[in-house]
Amino acid sequence: MVLRDKNHPSIVLWSLGNESGAGANHAAMHGWIREYDKTRYVQYESGNPKSNISDVICPMYPTMSWLTDVMADDSDLRPFIMCEYAYAKSNSNGNFKEFWDYVNKYPRFQGGFIWDFADKAIAIHEEDGNIKYGYGGAFGEDVTDPVPDMCLNGVVFADLSYKPGAYEVRNGQSPVTIEQVKNPYTGETIWVLANRYHTLDLSHLQVRYEIVQNGETLAKGSYPTFYTAAGTTETLPELPAKLHGEAYVNYYVELAQDTFYAPAGTELYRRQIPVTSGVYLADEKTIVGKPLTVSEDENHVRITGEETEIIFDKKTGEFTRYQAKSVSFMTGGKDEFYRAPTGIDEGTHESDYDDIWRAEGLDRLKKEVQSVSAVSAGNQVLLEVQASYTAEPDNAVLFTAHTLYRIGSEGMELKNEVTNNSGLETIARVGQSFRFPAAFDTLTWYGKGPWETYADRKDAAFTGFYTSSVAEQHVPFVVPCECGGHEDTRFAVLSDGTHTVQIVGSDDFHFSALPYSIAEYRKATYEEELPEQTTGTWLILDVAHAGLGGDTGWTKNIHPEYRVCKGRYSYTFRSISHKRKIGQLPIGFLRNKLQISRECCKG
Repeated sequence: MVLRDKNHPSIVLWSLGNESGAGANHAAMHGWIREYDKTRYVQYESGNPKSNISDVICPMYPTMSWLTDVMADDSDLRPFIMCEYAYAKSNSNGNFKEFWDYVNKYPRFQGGFIWDFADKAIAIHEEDGNIKYGYGGAFGEDVTDPVPDMCLNGVVFADLSYKPGAYEVRNGQSPVTIEQVKNPYTGETIWVLANRYHTLDLSHLQVRYEIVQNGETLAKGSYPTFYTAAGTTETLPELPAKLHGEAYVNYYVELAQDTFYAPAGTELYRRQIPVTSGVYLADEKTIVGKPLTVSEDENHVRITGEETEIIFDKKTGEFTRYQAKSVSFMTGGKDEFYRAPTGIDEGTHESDYDDIWRAEGLDRLKKEVQSVSAVSAGNQVLLEVQASYTAEPDNAVLFTAHTLYRIGSEGMELKNEVTNNSGLETIARVGQSFRFPAAFDTLTWYGKGPWETYADRKDAAFTGFYTSSVAEQHVPFVVPCECGGHEDTRFAVLSDGTHTVQIVGSDDFHFSALPYSIAEYRKATYEEELPEQTTGTWLILDVAHAGLGGDTGWTKNIHPEYRVCKGRYSYTFRSISHKRKIGQLPIGFLRNKLQISRECCKG
C-alpha cells in the first residue's frame, strides 16, 4: 500500500489496520514506514498502542472520564483523534457538545469521526409508489446481524435529509463559535466571535443577529464583514441593553456567497445568549367559577355543573371524560415512566436500558389505586388519589403517586408527588399522559425549538415561539421510536381551530404532542406499521425526561447529569377551560418548581 500510493497528495497519514490487537509486527511495520516515508505519520487504533506503533492516539468511543485523564497526562503529548465516536443510531447524538468542548479546549485534541454520516438502509420502491427503507432481514437474506438495525446509525437519514441530531452535530463542530466571556482586564462581560479555522479568515461569512424579548423580535440586522484571522477572536459590538422579561440575542453565522458545496445563506452555526434573568410565562386564571356538584358510586366519581361533566374512574385512577364549556377535551392522566425505546435504549447487548426497563416491568406496570376521596369545598371539588405501581414477578412497589385534584367550573389544578423506588440507574421519564381528540392537531409552544430537543441535545436550539402541526412533530425514523420532545418549555398550546389547551409552567418542563401513543411507537418496526388513522393527539408532560445518550450503541451511556434517578418528584399543573383562539388563554397547566432527590446520580 505504501509503495503503491506514496505519491497521492491526499494521503496525510498511513494506517496499520483496525481492531486487530497490537504487537511486535505492528511496531516493525511502523518502523519500516517511518524510515521509508519521512513525510507522513502512522496511525493505528487497537490495543492502546504506544508511540513505537502509532504516532497518533486514536481511540474508539472514549468516555468523558477517560478523555479527562488522557488530556491531563503530560507524559504523552501525541496528537489525539477519535477514530470513531458519537454512535448516531436512531434518535441519539446526546451530549455531543461535551466532546467538542474538549476539542476546543485542548490544542492536541483534533476532533474525530462520527459513526456514521448516513443511515445504511436501502430504498425499496413499492408497488403503490411509496419508498420504504429496508434494513437487516428486509430482503429475505439468510444471514443478518444479531441486531438488525445496527447500521441505522447516521447523523442524517438514508435519503440525506436531516435527523434532529444533525443540527447539534453541525453546531458542535462548527469552525466558528460565539461565546460570552469576561474581559480579563476590566471584568466586564463581552461577546466574542472565535475563528477556529486553521487558515481562513472570516470574510467568507456573514453574521446576523436578532434581539428577542418575551418571544417578540425587537430588532435584527447584520454586522459588516469580519476579517478575523484564523485562530483569533473578535469582540462583537455591544447591543441595546434596555431589555426586560426573558430576552435573548440570537446569532446566526452563514455563508456570505455561493460556494461549490452550498449556496449563500447556508447556516454554519447559531448561538442564543440570554441577556436578562427573567422568565416569560403565560397569564394565570382562576379555576373557580360556577357551582359544581359531586357524586360517586363504587366505580366512579362524577363532577357536574352547568357546562361541566367530569368522570373519574376509581379503578384506573384516570379521567374517562373531561368536558368543560360543553367541549370534550381530554381523557387519561396516566403516570408515565417509560418511553418508546430508541436505538441507544435498545443497544446491542442484554445490558442495555430497554432490556433493563422491561425486566423491571416499566412497560407493563400494574397500577393499584389504594384510595380515592372526593369532597365539595365551595364552588370546587377536591379529589385525592393514592396509588402505587408494581411489576411482576415479585410485585415490588416501584413507584407511588399521591395526587390531589382541585376542580372548578373554569378548570382544574393537579398536584402530584411521585416517588421513584426502582433503584435503577435511570428510568425514561416521570410525567403524565393525556389523550385529546385528533382534531387538536395544531401546536404552539414557547420553549426550545424549532426541532425536537432533549436534556443532552439542545445546545443548537433556541428558546422562542414555534408553531407546528401535531403530525409534523413525528420524526420518521426508519424504526419508530421516542421523538418529538421539547425541553425548557414555558408553555404550550394545543388547538382544534376553535378551542385551545394551554400548558403553563412556572419552571421548565419537557413535553411532546404526537399523533401516536407510546405503545404504537414501540410496536412498529417500520414507519408503515404505525396506524394509518391516528386515534388522537397524545400529550405527555414530563417533569423529568432522560437524555438520549449516544457515546456508543452497546453500553449504557446516558451521562449522570441527564438521568432520571431514584427520588421524589413533585409538580403541579393548572388547567383553565375556554373557547378561544390560539394566543388567548384556554386550558392551562401551571407547574411548580421541581423538587427532586437523586440518590443514584451523585458523582
